[in-house]
Amino acid sequence: MLQIGQESIFDKRNLQNINNIYAINLDGTDKTLLLGDPFANSAKWTPDGKGITFSSLKNNEYGLYIKNLETGEIKLLKNGESDAKDPVWWPPQK
Repeated sequence: MLQIGQESIFDKRNLQNINNIYAINLDGTDKTLLLGDPFANSAKWTPDGKGITFSSLKNNEYGLYIKNLETGEIKLLKNGESDAKDPVWWPPQK
């Protein structure tokens, strides 16, 4: 399990035009690939630190997804053009 507050999450597009989402320690060590998806963005930790939520475009429709980092399973949470972008957990994470 990843420790919230000890690691940052970021995305970076590679040469094959895949948007990779990584976790990295705050001191810059131990970069870990969490997801590779051509359209993934806006990744956020789940409150328990066992997963990430992210937006992606699949089948010409934006969706909000969650990935369990222990099992690798990805589930669609919400689809729709206007309200399935930039996930935010409520109440805010501490």
